[in-house]
Amino acid sequence: MAKKSSKSTKSKKQTASPVEKAAKKAYKANPKAFIISIVAIVLVIAIATAVVYFAFPDTWDSIISSIKGNKPGGDIPGGDTPGGDSTDTSKVVGGNLSGTLVRQEGELLFHMLNVGQGDCLYIQLPDGSDMVIDGGTTKKPYDNFSYKDVSAYLKKYIADGKIEHLMLTHTDEDHVSFLDKIVEEFNVDNAYMPYVLATPDLNKLSATQLAAFEKIPQNKKDMFKDPDTVSTVPYAKFFAAVLNKEDCTIHLNMDEDENTNNIVIEDIVTAYEMKFYCPTKSDYAKRKLSGPEELNAVSPIGILSYQNRKIMFTGDSNEINEPRVVKRTGKIDCDVLKVGHHGSETSSTQSFLDAYSFEYAMISCGLHKGHKHPRQDALDRMANIEVYRTDKNGTIVLSVDKRGKMEFKSETTSTQKQNHIGYDTVLKQQSEIAKQNLACLFFNTRIAA
Repeated sequence: MAKKSSKSTKSKKQTASPVEKAAKKAYKANPKAFIISIVAIVLVIAIATAVVYFAFPDTWDSIISSIKGNKPGGDIPGGDTPGGDSTDTSKVVGGNLSGTLVRQEGELLFHMLNVGQGDCLYIQLPDGSDMVIDGGTTKKPYDNFSYKDVSAYLKKYIADGKIEHLMLTHTDEDHVSFLDKIVEEFNVDNAYMPYVLATPDLNKLSATQLAAFEKIPQNKKDMFKDPDTVSTVPYAKFFAAVLNKEDCTIHLNMDEDENTNNIVIEDIVTAYEMKFYCPTKSDYAKRKLSGPEELNAVSPIGILSYQNRKIMFTGDSNEINEPRVVKRTGKIDCDVLKVGHHGSETSSTQSFLDAYSFEYAMISCGLHKGHKHPRQDALDRMANIEVYRTDKNGTIVLSVDKRGKMEFKSETTSTQKQNHIGYDTVLKQQSEIAKQNLACLFFNTRIAA
């Protein structure tokens, strides 16, 4: 009798992949070397991951967001995705600025250019004259703004190529880095600058820069008698450009005493006044410019009054010079504050805010992991103030017409909730989420963001 055929219960032997074969062969040939190689590869991956996580948190956030299918910042309060927080019902501002604005008769336009972590303010005064306050930004990789952007913007508005008033508030690079180029490109009638002599290391100057610095007339250098000096190259470039500028009157940002304002820009016909409260001779004599806070505190604080509106300009003012100005002005009801020092925690102190009762605040700030501006502490003190920020709203323009009506315009949209969340808070939240996702990748543990 023939035997019945039966199917084998044994599974077919699976064929190893080329990678598996190579791995087994390498292991058999030299097990120790194979294990060391695997450990080395794991270590390289771990180190590379740590570098991206700690040095480039935004890139890390983008990678994780791509894996999760989210937009970067969308799950973080105050992130870059408008409306990312479904519970945010606060006022939406911005998104109403495009093209070139046409200044109406008697209108004041205050432009806060988006230059990232820096300051560049352009003011079209009611009498038709132009003023620029500061012009600078930080270096890459934090900001990607060049002088070409600023030059193109200013040229759209300054058709005659003349700036009647140009001011440098203090010597920091993010306020002065391209101000020398503005001086060189435009005619400047009046320049206002710190009472600080530039003393650069001449070896750090290029041949062109050295020639310009050595060309400065000695009688103009002699204007700066305070013993404190600044040696940075960006300040030296501006110092040479402005002191060598033909047909430009130099004014020092210094008052004789607390009862004197040496810088007052005004027009009787259109009835505006811009009065600056500068450090006094006594202030310069008493204080040493030995650190960043002292250097920031030489910033003049200006109040622009027009049609019963008041706008305050502060440079990088802080807790050192703010009380001095409050003492000189007394309590004043101001409408708009150009926030000092990009919203740092040592600026816009509570006593300063209380003295002027601001309704609106404008902050020039940008991506900078070191400074983390604006800080949460400062924004918390502005809880009842409507805030505009260049990192959220792009370039911002405030207009005041000849009847005193104010209007804000800006390039991009944000909410007041987003604008009141400090960059330090956002970074902290991103760091926590990144740590959780790091655990997910290495330990295959699902942790909700």
